[in-house]
Amino acid sequence: MVEVKRGDGFSTWSLTLVGDMSLRGETRTIRVEGAKLSFLKASEKTAKIAEGDLCFLKCSYQVRMSDFGIHHKDVPGKVSDEIELSQMPRMSTIQP
Repeated sequence: MVEVKRGDGFSTWSLTLVGDMSLRGETRTIRVEGAKLSFLKASEKTAKIAEGDLCFLKCSYQVRMSDFGIHHKDVPGKVSDEIELSQMPRMSTIQP
């Protein structure tokens, strides 16, 4: 984990995520490089998103459907085997 930015009330870190992904009964370990983890202290600006201190995890990664046993005779000509997923969950120190 490497800090990439720090300011008044926030910090952002670059990191690699490693975990298991399951699709249709197949499980594979995936590695997501370049994910960003940001911590923000509660402020008037962050209160527009959610109350409390906030944490955001932002990442994008590619998944090959065939790695999870997903095949269809029409897929090769119509849909890419590889898809890109982008996620940005946000968390707060205060329950909704």
